[in-house]
Amino acid sequence: MTLLETKTAPGGGVSKRRKLLVAGIGLAVAATAAVVAVRELGDEGAEQSDGPELTTVAVEQRELAEYLEIAGTLNYAQSVTLAAQSSGVLLDLAAEGAVVRRGGRLYQTVNEPTTAETADALARLASARSSLVDAQEQLSDASAGPTESDIAAARAAVTDAREARDRLVETPSTAETVSAEAAVATASESLNVFLDPGEAALAEARSQLSAARSDLADLLAGVSRAEVDSARAAVLAAESDLAELLAGASQAEIAAARAAVLVAEEDFDDYFYYLPGHPDRDSRAAALALAREDLAALLAGASEAELDGAEAAVLVAREALDELLAGASEAELDGAEAAVQAAVEALEALENPTDAAQMEARAQLAAAEEALADLLAGPSPAETDAADAELLVAEEALADLLAGHSAEEMEALRASVASAEAAVVAAEADLAALDDSYGRRSAAGHPHRHRGALERRDGHDPAGDGQPAPKRPRSRV
Repeated sequence: MTLLETKTAPGGGVSKRRKLLVAGIGLAVAATAAVVAVRELGDEGAEQSDGPELTTVAVEQRELAEYLEIAGTLNYAQSVTLAAQSSGVLLDLAAEGAVVRRGGRLYQTVNEPTTAETADALARLASARSSLVDAQEQLSDASAGPTESDIAAARAAVTDAREARDRLVETPSTAETVSAEAAVATASESLNVFLDPGEAALAEARSQLSAARSDLADLLAGVSRAEVDSARAAVLAAESDLAELLAGASQAEIAAARAAVLVAEEDFDDYFYYLPGHPDRDSRAAALALAREDLAALLAGASEAELDGAEAAVLVAREALDELLAGASEAELDGAEAAVQAAVEALEALENPTDAAQMEARAQLAAAEEALADLLAGPSPAETDAADAELLVAEEALADLLAGHSAEEMEALRASVASAEAAVVAAEADLAALDDSYGRRSAAGHPHRHRGALERRDGHDPAGDGQPAPKRPRSRV
């Protein structure tokens, strides 16, 4: 029969699918044979004895189904782990198993901006505000016009530039020439001393070294009794003078001053009738005036200036005494030692001059000679042109200041202010946006930071009606 034809599998066997089909047909044939056998037996029994009637059923060809029972949990076919793209504090999360429509919110987080982001936003805002202040000040200054001080400064700049140009082109004065020649002479003498130091220069250097060493020795030895006594006497004298000024004149001093006035008056009376301009008369008049001034000073007492001077003298005398008693300070000792070292080096340079010292002396002489030559030669064309250019720039600046700003310049300043204001608004918006952009983040289908906390199901909601799409379950053991 064609229905029972089989296909030979590789290796000479029959394929599994054909085996199952043959088995199924075999079962059907067997069932048919059984029915026929029963029927035949029934016919024979009917002839032998009276038994129950048997019914017959027509044989039908049907498909056989096989069922398998498996224990397990029914779940979705796939799950996808989502990861958040930013960190933060989780405020809200859709419950596990909840249906979230397309465009719906899965979670909500709060995240503070970083210190660097806040600092950058604040810095940009501060810079924008500073630029706005500068632009507004420039516009205000341009609108108000130049002040008297601005005009005065511009005119002073013109005057300075003109005087510098005039000094450059004018003939050097005698004093300038003499000073330059003296510098050349000094440099030449210094070089000659290095090249051939005389006995006088050596003696002077030795004397300076001896004096420096003596000063250092005195500081190290301390002050003598005579110096201390002298300093104390100076303090006593200053204090005595101050006390006398504070006490005022004595009765004896006032009486003596009055007597001197009477004597001067009598001497002047003897020459009163002499003509003005007579030597004897004028000398008596001067003596009388001086005597009267002395008496007035005694009666008035010491002035504020005299008292201040006396007090200052006392202070100076006391400080000098304290310094003597305290001895030499570290600074004084260091200075004395440095002076000794400098004197030693100066004498050494004269006795054993080095090549470097000679070269330095020659360089100083060359510089002095060049300065003198430049002074005598006058300015070069380049220097004159530079001076003229500086004068021209100063004059143009003064003219521009007096003329004021043009309409185009004012419009440019207004545009600069508007641009600066826009920059401030943008910087403020950026700063405010930190809270909106990072403070509260709400996303539809946005990945969450914690892995495995939220899964997307195969049964999503493509229709948007809150009902998941039909799924074909897959058993999992």
